[in-house]
Amino acid sequence: MLNPRGYIIVFSASGYALAAALILYVWSVYAELPEMVAVDFGPGGQPVIGPKEMLLRPLALMIGVGIATAAIITAIIVFRHTIVERYPYLISLPALTLVLGKIADKEVRRQYIDRLFVIVALAQVLVLVIITVIAISVLESARTFHFDATLTLGLTLVLTGGFIAGVLLYYRSIYREIRAKVVT
Repeated sequence: MLNPRGYIIVFSASGYALAAALILYVWSVYAELPEMVAVDFGPGGQPVIGPKEMLLRPLALMIGVGIATAAIITAIIVFRHTIVERYPYLISLPALTLVLGKIADKEVRRQYIDRLFVIVALAQVLVLVIITVIAISVLESARTFHFDATLTLGLTLVLTGGFIAGVLLYYRSIYREIRAKVVT
């Protein structure tokens, strides 16, 4: 089983691999699109036809936002120990940071911080998965002249909701474990 630092590295690398795969996918699908595609959809779902170049800016913006978000999350992950030890008020986990401060052994405290930030690395992957789903939806809609937001919206909501529920349960289990060690 990987230690928390291993999970952080795996999730972070997976996020960047997904971003690279998304760029390659968008590039290859875009090249195969006809010159005129659906660039928008009217109120009745009627496609607005335009040159495929009109898709470049929104797709590039989406991918750019995803990569910028991944870079910011990577910086947070790299400096996680400094953030928690020097600036505990910057993270919104006051109960955990208060209890972490009571752990005298610095290495044990650092291990718990690593466990807390596994979720942050996983959030990086989630953001890039959602951007990938949206980019695929945009390209598919442009190609087929049909847009159905149900699958994209549903998948985004399920992924986000599942992630939030998982985060709450994961942090709760860590908090209980730390409390048991501190109280004992």
